Amino acid sequence: MPRRIALVLAGAAAAAVLTSAQVMRVDGFRGTVVNVRQEAGRTLTVDLIRWSTDEERDKLTAAVDGTGDTTLLDALKAMPTVGYIWTGESVGYQVRYAHRLSLADGGERVILATDRRLGSYQITPWQPDGAAPDVDYPFTLIEMRLQRNGVGEGKMSLTTKVAADAEAKTIALESYAAAPVLLKDVRHTPAT
Repeated sequence: MPRRIALVLAGAAAAAVLTSAQVMRVDGFRGTVVNVRQEAGRTLTVDLIRWSTDEERDKLTAAVDGTGDTTLLDALKAMPTVGYIWTGESVGYQVRYAHRLSLADGGERVILATDRRLGSYQITPWQPDGAAPDVDYPFTLIEMRLQRNGVGEGKMSLTTKVAADAEAKTIALESYAAAPVLLKDVRHTPAT
């Protein structure tokens, strides 16, 4: 009986979080997962309830100091929830960092981070197709680049190292251009 009560309370709490995220949604994105074992063709949706502050950005950027991913993971866990990533699993992933930058061509660069590896609610966390990557972070950073029309692509820390981007003053993927595309047809879905 106590287990049943706990499950009911957990369900009610999840519904309350979902409802509040839908009510307070300020921005969002949607794309199709590609080049990821077991997940290809699924939709990844991002609902943001706010963008990260400059102070939060500076804390995370300082946490990428070359001492390993533990410092960055601890910093991510200490950040407030600013949105959710939905992957088709039964629960969403809390976005702990959401930052956007304007690009010279009129597009935008969006960087999101969660304190869990995508797929960690499944038996096997997400794995990219092809050879095993050099990285195996316990968190996920997603970097999306969208054109002026609001459509673009996304890449993730599943295949590429995370580093501090000193010029942009944020955390980012170290070699975005060389990383494989893991999200295609990414679309900006602004709040209505």
